[in-house]
Amino acid sequence: MASREEIFSKKIRKKSINKNKKNMKNKNCKIKLEQVKKIAKDVYKKLGSGFQECVYDKAMQVGLRLAKIKYESQKVVELKYKDHYVGEGYPDIVVQMGKEKIILELKAVGSELGASEEQQLKNYMKILKIKYGLLINFQQPGKKPGKTKLEIKEICL
Repeated sequence: MASREEIFSKKIRKKSINKNKKNMKNKNCKIKLEQVKKIAKDVYKKLGSGFQECVYDKAMQVGLRLAKIKYESQKVVELKYKDHYVGEGYPDIVVQMGKEKIILELKAVGSELGASEEQQLKNYMKILKIKYGLLINFQQPGKKPGKTKLEIKEICL
């Protein structure tokens, strides 16, 4: 029969192992997030601003393919109200990260990202039960002259 100390020690070791597995999973997820951000930065560096969103979408897909990162483009998401179909949504890109997924919502607007763009991504994340999302704006020239920038917002539920 095991002593109280042995049982307690086994429980602590088991918790430590589970915590390490969770940390590894989070570490892998962060690595993938950083890879995706790096691809977005490269796309913006090479193409600059002034293109339609679909151009940046295709360029991101090329970058993901070249990095051997699995993804789905324009995944159809059924929108329901009280279990009745009311429409469809189309998240730009859903990236596979092992067992985890991340939604990329791409924009090409002249202003900085706001609450409506963030809410759109959060809605897709809730519907698809995905914890992580990146909102990426390949900022366009606005009415005021000035430098454009790449804006990346990390969203977690």
